[in-house]
Amino acid sequence: MKKQIPTRNPLKSQMLLLVIILMCFERLVSGTPGDDWQWRNPLPQGHSLRGITYGNGVFIVVGDYGTVLNSSDGRHWTVGRAGTTNDLRSVTYGNGMFVAVGGGNGSSRVIVTSPDGVRWTQHDPGGSHPLHGVAYGGDAFVAVGDHHTIFSSTDGASWRESENLFSGEFKAIAYGNATFVGVGGSSVEPFSGIITSSDAKRWDWQKVENTSPLNGIAFGMGQFVAVGESGVVLTSNNGAAWVRQTSGMNTTLKAVVFGNNQFVAVGNAGTIFTSPNGVDWTGQNSGMSFDFAGLAHGNDQFVAVGSLGALLTSPNGLAWTRQDRGPRNSFNAVTFGPGRFVAVGDTGTICSSSDGVVWQNENSGTASDLLAVTFGNNRYVAVGTAGAILTSPDGSVWTVQRLALDTRFTGVTFGQNTFVIVAANGPILSSSDATQWTRAVEAEGRTGSHPLARYHLRAVAYGNRIFVAVGERFLVPQGTPVGNPSVFININGPILTSADGIKWKDLDQSTGFGLEGIAYGNGRFVTLGLLTLTSEDAVTWQTSAPQMGSGIAFGNGLFLGTGVGGMIATSPDGANWTQRLSGKSRLSGAAFGNGSFVTVGDLGTILQSGGTVLPTLRIVKTGNNVAVAWSPNAAGFRLESTSSLSLTPTWTPVPTQAPVVGNEYSVTEDINSGNRFYRLRPVP
Repeated sequence: MKKQIPTRNPLKSQMLLLVIILMCFERLVSGTPGDDWQWRNPLPQGHSLRGITYGNGVFIVVGDYGTVLNSSDGRHWTVGRAGTTNDLRSVTYGNGMFVAVGGGNGSSRVIVTSPDGVRWTQHDPGGSHPLHGVAYGGDAFVAVGDHHTIFSSTDGASWRESENLFSGEFKAIAYGNATFVGVGGSSVEPFSGIITSSDAKRWDWQKVENTSPLNGIAFGMGQFVAVGESGVVLTSNNGAAWVRQTSGMNTTLKAVVFGNNQFVAVGNAGTIFTSPNGVDWTGQNSGMSFDFAGLAHGNDQFVAVGSLGALLTSPNGLAWTRQDRGPRNSFNAVTFGPGRFVAVGDTGTICSSSDGVVWQNENSGTASDLLAVTFGNNRYVAVGTAGAILTSPDGSVWTVQRLALDTRFTGVTFGQNTFVIVAANGPILSSSDATQWTRAVEAEGRTGSHPLARYHLRAVAYGNRIFVAVGERFLVPQGTPVGNPSVFININGPILTSADGIKWKDLDQSTGFGLEGIAYGNGRFVTLGLLTLTSEDAVTWQTSAPQMGSGIAFGNGLFLGTGVGGMIATSPDGANWTQRLSGKSRLSGAAFGNGSFVTVGDLGTILQSGGTVLPTLRIVKTGNNVAVAWSPNAAGFRLESTSSLSLTPTWTPVPTQAPVVGNEYSVTEDINSGNRFYRLRPVP
């Protein structure tokens, strides 16, 4: 008798194979949305930089949020992290090791070490007062900080705090002539605090009366040079006896270094001064207005670093070249159209990108601040101050419409073949072609009509066949003229709805707080401000925990909210939020496209979520059919299929007019139609 061999159900095999393919592909290219963010502008990054050193043939820069940069020549930089989210304020090199220190802003003090500037180990010295300066000399590291803190270490890992009775705060430290010299001062008393030690254990206090606090110190040509507030410069041969020099500067100086037979000092508002001897100083043109905080010399280069990622280099201290790049005007909003992100901002700034990585400046043709942007009906529409309305077919070539309205347009969206623009104290506009506009001037409420001139609307979104606008409303005393919204008794957060963008209804649902942003996704509206509201029908709203957000977007099954302090948070439902990042800049807008989120904000900030997030794709058996479903937010992707997974399969696009079933696109195939394999592919 023949042995019977079990056979497998072809459908189960097909489905199992498809699942395996999707799982492998996703692990290779995807990441958790919002967990990892990459700087796209400015470059190499935009966190403020506070300290720099040169050692072992490389420059190492440290800054806010645990930022670390490294470069061998000062021109080409690699961005890294030190394994901490605390601010790093100073860095030095010695005994084959980089040591960086920092803390503050409510966080504990921190010390991190690295043999190469790439791999970092964190050490906990204890305490909460931040460390501002660190130096190496005499086989020891010494770190100083607030509340007259002094730490020393021979290996960078184990630290000993020195007992002292000094007052004031120490900002920097240097080593020279077999002596450590730390400098600082008091913010309430007129003196410079200076400490000295020959062994990093026993310290002497050198109080210099009637001088401003000191921020930086360097050793060169047999002398110490210290710089500080109001342009103060002190010099000393031994660290004990100090001479005040007439520098001719009144700007705050933050750092000084010796190199190429001269001293170079940097400070606030782009200040750079040079001196051949520490006594006579000459101002140099940096070409920047950012505050400088750190300075180093190595590899025949001076490198200065400062606020918002500022980076400058110079071979001689006289001529300086800017190494950070990208626009610095603040961005207010971003959107995604077919294959292209568009970000808009102050003074007519527009940048576009096909991948969210490389951005290019576009000519907007206006100097108005642009506050919002959307895509629909084969065009981008951007709006802003002074009644600005701009349109573009591709995000690159823009046409400015001149409306006879001195109105601050704050939001724009597209839905139901209609563009809708909202404003601060002005009308709501609607149009099918973004050329001819219809004005709405009032909203109907339970107590009658309300003039839109008394609303400060900030954002608008479309979903579930309805437009929803949010913002603030001024409740004014009876008899106050319509054109005088500055007279009010309180402010609340109104919610306006419209089926066509022309006739608006005020739900008269006061939130007690202004609302900043709104988005639709996953079958619900979510609006952010000092609190979060969610609604599936735009009528009944639920309140969740405050997020203090301003920008919001939906993609890949997640809401992403942004706001002050660089807040980034994600939520699957708009009610339960997970904070992802807390940086330094205000983030004002967000969009999802090509498998990633992009968020924009102050001073040219553009961030992109790390990796590529694959939209959800699933296959299910429904009766005698197989249904392939994917999320409708998969902007920038298309569904393709093939009948064979050969070495060179032929993939065919599935019709894009797939119906939405249960908030998903769905394609149904007959179970007897043969083997089919599916993939979601980014649109080229």
